[in-house]
Amino acid sequence: MNNNNTFQLQSYAITKKEERPNSRIDIKVENDELIDVKTGESTGKNYEECFKVMLNNKDNITLNQYDRLEGECNDSECQACMDAMNAAIIGVIWLES
Repeated sequence: MNNNNTFQLQSYAITKKEERPNSRIDIKVENDELIDVKTGESTGKNYEECFKVMLNNKDNITLNQYDRLEGECNDSECQACMDAMNAAIIGVIWLES
C-alpha cells in the first residue's frame, strides 16, 4: 500500500480497439474498506474479500475503454464487488507489453 491508500491490482483487459495484456488499477482503500472516490464514503465492501471474488470471476470480467470493470458475474456478490471496485477506482495505467 502506498501513501494515498491505494492498492495496485493487475488485470487482463480487452478494449474495443485492441487487446492490452496488462493494466494497473489504483483503488481507494481505507482500513480494508473500498472507498467511493466521489463521495469519500465506504462502499460497505471489504477490499480483500472483493479481490478474491473478482479473481474467481476473472475470466468473465474485463476493463472497458472507460477504465471500468465490466462483465458477467455469476452471483449478486460478484456484481456488488464489481460495483464497489468501480466506485473506488482512482485511475488506470495501461502498461506496455
